[in-house]
Amino acid sequence: MKIAVALIILSVLFGGSVAYYLRNRSDWWRMWRPKILAFGGAFLLGITVLHLMPEVFNQGGREELPLFILLGFLIQIILETFTGGVEHGHVHKNQQQSSFLWSKAVPVFIGLTLHALLEGMPISGMSHHDHSHPYIWGIFVHKFPAAFALMAYLLGSGLKGLQAWLLLIIFSLTTPLGIWIGHSAVNQTDIDFYYPIFVAIVVGSFLHIATIVLFEFSNPEGHKFSYIRLALILLGLLLAFLI
Repeated sequence: MKIAVALIILSVLFGGSVAYYLRNRSDWWRMWRPKILAFGGAFLLGITVLHLMPEVFNQGGREELPLFILLGFLIQIILETFTGGVEHGHVHKNQQQSSFLWSKAVPVFIGLTLHALLEGMPISGMSHHDHSHPYIWGIFVHKFPAAFALMAYLLGSGLKGLQAWLLLIIFSLTTPLGIWIGHSAVNQTDIDFYYPIFVAIVVGSFLHIATIVLFEFSNPEGHKFSYIRLALILLGLLLAFLI
């Protein structure tokens, strides 16, 4: 569990650090974003289909679990009304004024923290399951573009560097907080019952994010075929299979 928390926090801080270092070079993100997201989206889709969905559907007699997948999908759609898709790499054009900060940047931050809390809850039961590592690595890869976009968004909203870093650190702790909430909300004797529900909700959320990323960013130059993006997608799926 400690390794999972460390990996998640490291990914967030690394993504935020890259965004801060390249804060005056938005052209870098525009150039590399489709490639990074193509790999990350494929890896997340592979983790979901190859590891998480079997965990859900191997629960004999749990006919309610597909409903929780749909619930997770719906929750993600609702959260994106606040985040605008920052959790899968969108960096929006911001206005550096206080009204914009409170009307746009704060809802984005709140939406992202709620999303991160949901991601952490399944990990609360993973000490009893062999497939915990694929999910943790999926979160690890997923957090980098989200943290990059969040840092870029906060800096573009007029926040100073220290303020943006404070919010990013808080964001890095929300998934570990979700792990703690999962432990606290569910009696450990009942974790085997609630764990598949947590995973099913995350499956719905990840399916939405991964498909949006692949459809929206896999071909940003119209319908021009890209061997590089195809190779990155195949690489992401292969790594998800091998983990």
